[in-house]
Amino acid sequence: MDLAVHAHPGYVSAYVGVAQVVHHDRATVIAHGWLRAMIDPEAAPDDYRALEAIEVPARAHGENRRLARLTDAYGGSFDVPMAELAPIVARAPEYTFLDYLRLLDGMRRGGGPLHEDGLMVTHDFIATRAVLGAPVFFFAGARDFNTSLALVRAYVEAIEAPYKELVVFEHSAHTPFLAEPERFTDELVRIAGLVSFHAPASAPWRTNP
Repeated sequence: MDLAVHAHPGYVSAYVGVAQVVHHDRATVIAHGWLRAMIDPEAAPDDYRALEAIEVPARAHGENRRLARLTDAYGGSFDVPMAELAPIVARAPEYTFLDYLRLLDGMRRGGGPLHEDGLMVTHDFIATRAVLGAPVFFFAGARDFNTSLALVRAYVEAIEAPYKELVVFEHSAHTPFLAEPERFTDELVRIAGLVSFHAPASAPWRTNP
């Protein structure tokens, strides 16, 4: 994000981060602790044993996937089940079948940039204390334990920008655009109105002096 803003400040109106990745290791520790509180070892012994077997921080790709599955199963990730999401995606006119193939190729679940040598890449974005030349907005679900609200809040506090704002979706987890689509759209429209007041003078779309 900060590299793009610095490289092309005149072409960046604003940055809107949704379920912002902040620090993989800390995120898995938070998720693991939340799941310990959520899972009743007597009511769901298999899930509890599976959780206890996961080593955190979950850097190994397999460990991370097991943690992600449990997080999703207990409501801390996707707000819409895949069985409901797939038909929505299939009907979306913005994408073609080739786009979905490219998505799968980009995810590279067998290896690649997200998990080289079977390990998840981790980077502490809070520690970088980014200095940005454009307004930034972060949309975060209060129930998100994939990219937790606590980490997003800490990141917002750490960065420097001409304007920054954290928008919390109280009834959402990792996908507020699915859980609260009307409010999500309203917030984007509101931000579009704010941007003209904060856009850099060189921005070609700026209409206000």
